[in-house]
Amino acid sequence: MTSNLYRQYYGDFFPPASQHILNLLQRNLTKEKPVLELGFGCGHLLFSLAERGYSVSGIEIRRKAFEETQRKFAEAGFHDVRLFHSDFMDHNKEYDCIYTTGLLQCLDAGERLAMIEAISKRCRKAMIIVPEIKVDRNLNSRELRAVAGCPEYRTGNLGMEVYRFFPYVRMGRWNEEILELPDAFLYYVCVHLSGLTS
Repeated sequence: MTSNLYRQYYGDFFPPASQHILNLLQRNLTKEKPVLELGFGCGHLLFSLAERGYSVSGIEIRRKAFEETQRKFAEAGFHDVRLFHSDFMDHNKEYDCIYTTGLLQCLDAGERLAMIEAISKRCRKAMIIVPEIKVDRNLNSRELRAVAGCPEYRTGNLGMEVYRFFPYVRMGRWNEEILELPDAFLYYVCVHLSGLTS
């Protein structure tokens, strides 16, 4: 459920996937402990957590997205939220939790492993949420890339990739019926922490 303040900046934009992600985050975050969203994009999840009193920060490499989100947060009065315009690989702050949605599948294999390792060194727990492209035999790889805006990525590899750096790995999936997404996509949720509430 979104508030009047949220709707002032984001209108009706809050897809079912975002609600599931927000619920998962709230079950596993502690309000007083620092949390980082890696690649916050338009900032709507970060905004929702800030509204609920979480100690959140965000990092975004795209200047336009960073500046637009920074403006919204300043106008909304979220002066305690720290936003960084930089590459996470150059970011050396530590957090209780780092979460990211829809970022890792945009990286090639080497970049993805380096990112997961960097995340593991900067937090106690992490939540990595990625969309899975359901391969349709009627779509070729080029068409899939055009639809998804990123290379085709099979999330089946993700568990093995993160297990190299995190001792506890739990994975779950929300299907397209729950998320009300087109048939071409599934949202795959991968959560890595001890004492997870799923």
